[in-house]
Amino acid sequence: MAQHQRREVQDWFNLFEQQKQCGLTAVEFCRQQQVNVQTYYTRRRDIRLQRITSQFVQVKREVTKVEPYTE
Repeated sequence: MAQHQRREVQDWFNLFEQQKQCGLTAVEFCRQQQVNVQTYYTRRRDIRLQRITSQFVQVKREVTKVEPYTE
């Protein structure tokens, strides 16, 4: 049984860039690089989502005391 290689995020970025530059479809590229196609697409989606959600900044607002309305 073959051992699966665990890739870091930067390794995936490099693979995505190589696929884009070589002109092969993702399926052809994965076959050539012996990468599971489903894993390729899943990692690409997950990394894109991480990049999008990491761009959000949490904002804390200060709560002010509300004075009661009197006439």
